Amino acid sequence: MTPEGRKLYDEQVLTVGLAILTRVAEFTGVPVKDIIGHNRRTRSVLARALYSLAMRCHDYSWPDVGLPINRYHTTVMRECKHTRPEAITRTFGKYDIKALAAASDSAPGPPETAHERRQAALADFKAWEKFCKDEYPHSWQHAVATLPRGATWVQA
Repeated sequence: MTPEGRKLYDEQVLTVGLAILTRVAEFTGVPVKDIIGHNRRTRSVLARALYSLAMRCHDYSWPDVGLPINRYHTTVMRECKHTRPEAITRTFGKYDIKALAAASDSAPGPPETAHERRQAALADFKAWEKFCKDEYPHSWQHAVATLPRGATWVQA
């Protein structure tokens, strides 16, 4: 992904994440500050797990789920794996994870089909190729000159 594309994608993840965080905070009564912070109280931990599960409903990757709450992907994975649904229900009452995740259905998620992923990868490659040609013309000419006979760069 190009740096500009990654920046836009991260902004989208943050927007969706903050919308879901706000929804989870309203539902649980735990302030957003405590969900994002390093508070280890039961209510805060369960609210974080609820947020993580809601983000996964949008098919975001583990690192993307951890981005808005400043957590590594392994931490988010562990929260989702070790949090029991009955603990959330016992603490906060009945919940609907899809309703919490619906806070931002208007925002598109990551590419879903293989064709969309290929198109995104090809666009990233073309942007990278252009960047290399513009920034490092001598290196680019050397790389093209040293290709094996008959080989070409990937073309759309």
